[in-house]
Amino acid sequence: MHALKAAVKKGAVTLEQMRGSTFGLSNLGMTGIERFDAMINGKDCGIAAIGSTINDKIAVTLTIDHRIVNGYQAAAFMQTLKSLAADPLFFKEQL
Repeated sequence: MHALKAAVKKGAVTLEQMRGSTFGLSNLGMTGIERFDAMINGKDCGIAAIGSTINDKIAVTLTIDHRIVNGYQAAAFMQTLKSLAADPLFFKEQL
């Protein structure tokens, strides 16, 4: 983990180090589950658990590895996600 963080800081991450996923999505909302926690996969830095729609709202639970991502970055990500989800035009097909 320390070697990867050092490579990122230097801008010297290799293609091999970038293989695989870095962030996961788990969607159980389609099964009617309203809210749940998802476990981070392998070497990923985080995962978003997507729950079902309730009163036109979707529950999203974010789990992050604080050794890689700090809480401020995670909060900023969630605020951006909330802003995008609140914009009905964001989900319309772009031609």
